[in-house]
Amino acid sequence: MPYLPIAPHLPTASVAPWTRGALLVFASPLALDLRRRRFGRQMAPLLRGPSSVAAAAASQGFDVHIFSDGPRLRNEGGNTHWHAQLGRTFGEKFEQAIADLAGQGYSHVVVVGRDCPELGSEDVSAAFAALHEGRRLVLGPDQAGGCYLIGLATAQRYLLAGVPWCCGRDFAALSARVGETECSVLPTKHDLDSVADLRAFALTRGSLSALAFRLLGAMQSLAQRACNLGSVFVFEGIRAQIERRQLAPPVA
Repeated sequence: MPYLPIAPHLPTASVAPWTRGALLVFASPLALDLRRRRFGRQMAPLLRGPSSVAAAAASQGFDVHIFSDGPRLRNEGGNTHWHAQLGRTFGEKFEQAIADLAGQGYSHVVVVGRDCPELGSEDVSAAFAALHEGRRLVLGPDQAGGCYLIGLATAQRYLLAGVPWCCGRDFAALSARVGETECSVLPTKHDLDSVADLRAFALTRGSLSALAFRLLGAMQSLAQRACNLGSVFVFEGIRAQIERRQLAPPVA
């Protein structure tokens, strides 16, 4: 199925009546996410959050839809459905995923990713509650200006058009599109997109920061051992070259 551009909607303050809500998990397979972030496998516990959040959402009666750009993911239960991401850019894939759910009859969606270890089922519940009360947008800002959670009515997905994704400006861009009374903002949490983010998160006093600190230390220790081993190989290689030169006959 090719990428289908979303039909334009006229901006309006009205929100579609609540009928069905879905949790949209927009994430790659764990191994692929770890490689993209240049994290070691020991960092896996910090990126497993969506599995528990999805299970909690399913237990509360919400359908869970996983949109992935990797191999088919294992379903967590009868309420969970897997889809391939369609489109070229992140924005196209993201908007198309919401359009797909709108076509299936969902009136509201809450979108999360894999990179926020502090994300909890209470955040998803709060987002659905705010949408049920009539908020046009629910945003969970991260420490870098992005969003770890986005909730909206599928009929108002035009709010996503033209958002500068993946550059730390999407929270400001989205929140500026609706009034303060129409946007519910959740507490700021940490997204882990790089080793620098991981270092910053390890210095916080959150419940998972101690784990992040230990995992970061383990990763750096492995990197140091690999560097030392590489230095030994380089030294041995240089020494072998010197020995060969000393044993070689003089140049005429």
